Amino acid sequence: MQKYIGRLESSIVQTQKMPMPKYTLPLNTSGYFIFTSLNLGRKKNPVNRKSHLARAFAVSAPPLFFSLLIQFIIIRELYVYTDKELKFKVDPNPPKLYLQIACCMLWFVDMSSDISLMLRNSMVIFAKKYSIDDEVKKIEVSKLSRVVIFLFSVVTELAVWLFVLYVGTMFIIFAPNTEELILNCIACEFIVTADELVASSVLPAYAIKTIEEAEVHLPYAQSKMLKPVYNRFQIARSIISHFFKLPLLLFTSTMIVF
Repeated sequence: MQKYIGRLESSIVQTQKMPMPKYTLPLNTSGYFIFTSLNLGRKKNPVNRKSHLARAFAVSAPPLFFSLLIQFIIIRELYVYTDKELKFKVDPNPPKLYLQIACCMLWFVDMSSDISLMLRNSMVIFAKKYSIDDEVKKIEVSKLSRVVIFLFSVVTELAVWLFVLYVGTMFIIFAPNTEELILNCIACEFIVTADELVASSVLPAYAIKTIEEAEVHLPYAQSKMLKPVYNRFQIARSIISHFFKLPLLLFTSTMIVF
Protein backbone atom coordinates (compact mmCIF):
# COMPACT_ATOMS: atom_id res chain seq x y z
CA MET A 1 0.00 0.00 0.00
CA GLN A 2 2.83 2.40 0.84
CA LYS A 3 4.55 1.59 -2.45
CA TYR A 4 1.33 2.38 -4.30
CA ILE A 5 0.98 5.71 -2.45
CA GLY A 6 4.59 6.56 -3.22
CA ARG A 7 4.09 5.87 -6.93
CA LEU A 8 0.92 7.95 -6.91
CA GLU A 9 2.69 10.90 -5.26
CA SER A 10 5.57 10.71 -7.72
CA SER A 11 3.15 10.67 -10.65
CA ILE A 12 1.38 13.75 -9.25
CA VAL A 13 4.72 15.56 -8.94
CA GLN A 14 5.54 14.67 -12.53
CA THR A 15 2.21 15.98 -13.78
CA GLN A 16 2.75 19.19 -11.83
CA LYS A 17 6.02 19.75 -13.69
CA MET A 18 4.50 18.99 -17.06
CA PRO A 19 4.80 22.16 -19.17
CA MET A 20 1.74 23.85 -20.57
CA PRO A 21 1.25 23.75 -24.35
CA LYS A 22 2.84 26.78 -25.96
CA TYR A 23 2.00 28.56 -29.16
CA THR A 24 3.75 31.21 -31.22
CA LEU A 25 1.57 33.74 -33.03
CA PRO A 26 1.61 33.55 -36.84
CA LEU A 27 3.51 36.16 -38.83
CA ASN A 28 0.46 37.70 -40.47
CA THR A 29 -1.64 40.80 -39.91
CA SER A 30 -3.99 39.21 -37.36
CA GLY A 31 -1.09 37.80 -35.34
CA TYR A 32 0.57 41.23 -35.34
CA PHE A 33 -2.66 42.87 -34.14
CA ILE A 34 -3.11 40.35 -31.29
CA PHE A 35 0.54 40.68 -30.29
CA THR A 36 0.39 44.48 -30.16
CA SER A 37 -2.98 44.76 -28.44
CA LEU A 38 -2.08 42.24 -25.70
CA ASN A 39 1.31 43.92 -25.24
CA LEU A 40 3.28 40.66 -25.39
CA GLY A 41 6.70 42.21 -25.80
CA ARG A 42 9.66 42.40 -23.44
CA LYS A 43 9.03 44.25 -20.17
CA LYS A 44 10.45 44.41 -16.65
CA ASN A 45 7.10 43.93 -14.94
CA PRO A 46 6.24 40.21 -14.64
CA VAL A 47 2.51 41.00 -14.74
CA ASN A 48 0.88 42.50 -17.85
CA ARG A 49 -2.26 44.34 -16.74
CA LYS A 50 -2.69 46.86 -19.54
CA SER A 51 -3.74 46.27 -23.12
CA HIS A 52 -2.45 48.51 -25.88
CA LEU A 53 -5.64 48.77 -27.91
CA ALA A 54 -5.00 52.38 -28.94
CA ARG A 55 -1.52 51.50 -30.16
CA ALA A 56 -2.82 48.38 -31.89
CA PHE A 57 -5.50 50.34 -33.79
CA ALA A 58 -2.92 52.94 -34.77
CA VAL A 59 -0.07 50.61 -35.78
CA SER A 60 -1.27 47.06 -36.51
CA ALA A 61 -4.98 47.50 -37.32
CA PRO A 62 -4.44 49.29 -40.71
CA PRO A 63 -2.49 46.35 -42.22
CA LEU A 64 -5.12 43.92 -40.87
CA PHE A 65 -8.09 45.80 -42.31
CA PHE A 66 -6.18 46.53 -45.53
CA SER A 67 -5.52 42.84 -46.17
CA LEU A 68 -9.14 41.95 -45.34
CA LEU A 69 -10.34 44.71 -47.66
CA ILE A 70 -8.17 43.41 -50.50
CA GLN A 71 -9.52 39.89 -50.00
CA PHE A 72 -13.10 41.16 -49.89
CA ILE A 73 -12.78 43.26 -53.06
CA ILE A 74 -11.14 40.47 -55.07
CA ILE A 75 -13.55 37.81 -53.88
CA ARG A 76 -16.55 40.07 -54.57
CA GLU A 77 -15.43 40.54 -58.18
CA LEU A 78 -14.91 36.79 -58.46
CA TYR A 79 -18.43 36.24 -57.15
CA VAL A 80 -19.91 38.57 -59.77
CA TYR A 81 -17.82 36.96 -62.53
CA THR A 82 -18.74 33.42 -61.43
CA ASP A 83 -22.44 34.19 -61.09
CA LYS A 84 -22.84 36.04 -64.39
CA GLU A 85 -20.27 34.53 -66.77
CA LEU A 86 -18.42 31.46 -65.52
CA LYS A 87 -21.58 29.45 -64.78
CA PHE A 88 -22.71 29.73 -68.39
CA LYS A 89 -19.39 28.94 -70.08
CA VAL A 90 -19.47 25.72 -72.07
CA ASP A 91 -16.27 24.00 -73.17
CA PRO A 92 -16.05 20.89 -75.40
CA ASN A 93 -13.32 19.48 -73.12
CA PRO A 94 -14.55 19.86 -69.53
CA PRO A 95 -12.22 18.88 -66.67
CA LYS A 96 -12.24 15.33 -65.38
CA LEU A 97 -14.42 14.57 -62.38
CA TYR A 98 -11.56 13.19 -60.27
CA LEU A 99 -9.51 16.34 -60.99
CA GLN A 100 -12.35 18.56 -59.76
CA ILE A 101 -12.65 16.49 -56.57
CA ALA A 102 -8.88 16.65 -56.01
CA CYS A 103 -8.80 20.43 -56.50
CA CYS A 104 -11.74 20.90 -54.11
CA MET A 105 -10.02 18.73 -51.51
CA LEU A 106 -6.81 20.78 -51.75
CA TRP A 107 -8.86 23.96 -51.43
CA PHE A 108 -10.68 22.69 -48.34
CA VAL A 109 -7.43 21.47 -46.74
CA ASP A 110 -5.92 24.90 -47.21
CA MET A 111 -8.99 26.64 -45.80
CA SER A 112 -9.25 24.23 -42.85
CA SER A 113 -5.73 25.19 -41.79
CA ASP A 114 -6.90 28.81 -41.63
CA ILE A 115 -9.83 27.96 -39.37
CA SER A 116 -7.47 26.01 -37.10
CA LEU A 117 -5.23 29.08 -36.98
CA MET A 118 -8.16 31.30 -36.00
CA LEU A 119 -9.11 28.84 -33.27
CA ARG A 120 -5.63 28.97 -31.77
CA ASN A 121 -5.55 32.76 -32.04
CA SER A 122 -8.79 32.82 -30.05
CA MET A 123 -7.13 30.75 -27.33
CA VAL A 124 -4.16 33.14 -27.31
CA ILE A 125 -6.47 36.13 -26.75
CA PHE A 126 -7.87 34.51 -23.59
CA ALA A 127 -4.56 33.04 -22.37
CA LYS A 128 -3.17 33.95 -18.94
CA LYS A 129 0.58 33.49 -19.37
CA TYR A 130 3.32 33.89 -21.94
CA SER A 131 7.08 33.46 -21.89
CA ILE A 132 9.85 35.42 -23.57
CA ASP A 133 13.61 35.15 -22.97
CA ASP A 134 12.91 32.19 -20.64
CA GLU A 135 10.82 34.42 -18.36
CA VAL A 136 7.19 33.59 -17.65
CA LYS A 137 4.90 36.62 -17.47
CA LYS A 138 1.23 36.85 -16.54
CA ILE A 139 -1.45 38.36 -18.77
CA GLU A 140 -4.08 40.07 -16.65
CA VAL A 141 -5.77 42.14 -19.35
CA SER A 142 -9.45 42.86 -18.70
CA LYS A 143 -12.13 40.68 -20.25
CA LEU A 144 -13.64 43.64 -22.10
CA SER A 145 -10.33 44.33 -23.84
CA ARG A 146 -10.00 40.67 -24.76
CA VAL A 147 -13.52 40.64 -26.25
CA VAL A 148 -12.71 43.76 -28.31
CA ILE A 149 -9.51 42.12 -29.59
CA PHE A 150 -11.45 38.95 -30.41
CA LEU A 151 -14.12 40.86 -32.36
CA PHE A 152 -11.69 42.90 -34.44
CA SER A 153 -9.17 40.13 -35.14
CA VAL A 154 -10.97 36.77 -35.20
CA VAL A 155 -14.60 37.60 -36.01
CA THR A 156 -13.79 39.90 -38.94
CA GLU A 157 -11.31 37.35 -40.30
CA LEU A 158 -13.90 34.59 -39.91
CA ALA A 159 -16.51 36.57 -41.87
CA VAL A 160 -14.11 37.13 -44.77
CA TRP A 161 -13.00 33.47 -44.53
CA LEU A 162 -16.58 32.24 -44.99
CA PHE A 163 -17.05 34.49 -48.02
CA VAL A 164 -13.74 33.35 -49.52
CA LEU A 165 -14.62 29.69 -48.90
CA TYR A 166 -17.98 29.94 -50.67
CA VAL A 167 -16.86 32.00 -53.66
CA GLY A 168 -13.59 30.09 -54.06
CA THR A 169 -15.45 26.78 -54.13
CA MET A 170 -17.83 28.03 -56.80
CA PHE A 171 -14.91 29.50 -58.76
CA ILE A 172 -13.22 26.08 -58.82
CA ILE A 173 -16.32 24.00 -59.54
CA PHE A 174 -17.53 26.04 -62.51
CA ALA A 175 -14.16 26.05 -64.29
CA PRO A 176 -15.01 25.08 -67.90
CA ASN A 177 -11.76 23.22 -68.70
CA THR A 178 -8.69 21.72 -67.07
CA GLU A 179 -6.44 24.71 -67.69
CA GLU A 180 -8.83 27.16 -66.04
CA LEU A 181 -9.42 24.74 -63.18
CA ILE A 182 -5.72 24.70 -62.27
CA LEU A 183 -5.42 28.47 -62.70
CA ASN A 184 -8.48 29.04 -60.52
CA CYS A 185 -6.95 26.94 -57.74
CA ILE A 186 -3.76 29.00 -57.87
CA ALA A 187 -5.77 32.23 -57.86
CA CYS A 188 -7.73 31.14 -54.78
CA GLU A 189 -4.51 30.25 -52.97
CA PHE A 190 -3.15 33.72 -53.78
CA ILE A 191 -6.23 35.36 -52.24
CA VAL A 192 -5.89 33.34 -49.03
CA THR A 193 -2.24 34.37 -48.53
CA ALA A 194 -2.95 38.10 -48.97
CA ASP A 195 -2.59 38.81 -45.23
CA GLU A 196 0.81 37.11 -45.11
CA LEU A 197 2.01 39.10 -48.13
CA VAL A 198 0.90 42.36 -46.54
CA ALA A 199 2.50 41.42 -43.22
CA SER A 200 5.83 40.51 -44.85
CA SER A 201 6.06 43.99 -46.38
CA VAL A 202 4.70 45.99 -43.42
CA LEU A 203 5.98 44.32 -40.23
CA PRO A 204 9.23 45.80 -38.89
CA ALA A 205 12.16 43.48 -38.26
CA TYR A 206 12.14 43.91 -34.47
CA ALA A 207 8.40 43.05 -34.33
CA ILE A 208 8.95 39.87 -36.35
CA LYS A 209 11.79 38.81 -34.05
CA THR A 210 9.74 39.48 -30.89
CA ILE A 211 6.67 37.67 -32.22
CA GLU A 212 8.80 34.62 -33.03
CA GLU A 213 10.33 34.60 -29.53
CA ALA A 214 7.11 35.15 -27.55
CA GLU A 215 5.41 31.87 -26.62
CA VAL A 216 1.87 32.01 -25.27
CA HIS A 217 0.82 29.34 -22.78
CA LEU A 218 -2.43 27.94 -24.08
CA PRO A 219 -5.10 27.42 -21.41
CA TYR A 220 -6.21 23.97 -20.29
CA ALA A 221 -8.30 22.61 -17.43
CA GLN A 222 -6.90 20.50 -14.58
CA SER A 223 -8.44 17.42 -13.03
CA LYS A 224 -8.38 16.53 -9.36
CA MET A 225 -5.21 14.48 -9.89
CA LEU A 226 -3.48 17.58 -11.37
CA LYS A 227 -3.23 15.87 -14.73
CA PRO A 228 -3.68 18.31 -17.61
CA VAL A 229 -6.96 17.89 -19.42
CA TYR A 230 -7.20 19.78 -22.67
CA ASN A 231 -10.19 22.06 -23.10
CA ARG A 232 -13.01 21.54 -25.58
CA PHE A 233 -11.36 23.53 -28.34
CA GLN A 234 -8.21 21.41 -28.26
CA ILE A 235 -10.17 18.14 -27.96
CA ALA A 236 -12.40 19.05 -30.92
CA ARG A 237 -9.42 20.11 -33.05
CA SER A 238 -7.54 16.89 -32.20
CA ILE A 239 -10.50 14.61 -32.99
CA ILE A 240 -11.28 16.37 -36.28
CA SER A 241 -7.67 16.42 -37.45
CA HIS A 242 -7.02 12.76 -36.58
CA PHE A 243 -10.24 10.96 -37.53
CA PHE A 244 -12.70 13.07 -39.50
CA LYS A 245 -10.74 15.60 -41.52
CA LEU A 246 -9.74 13.57 -44.58
CA PRO A 247 -13.00 11.56 -44.95
CA LEU A 248 -15.06 14.69 -44.38
CA LEU A 249 -13.11 16.63 -46.97
CA LEU A 250 -13.43 13.80 -49.49
CA PHE A 251 -17.17 13.47 -48.91
CA THR A 252 -17.78 17.24 -49.05
CA SER A 253 -15.72 17.66 -52.23
CA THR A 254 -17.55 14.80 -53.96
CA MET A 255 -21.00 16.10 -52.98
CA ILE A 256 -20.22 19.63 -54.13
CA VAL A 257 -18.83 18.50 -57.49
CA PHE A 258 -21.88 16.34 -58.14
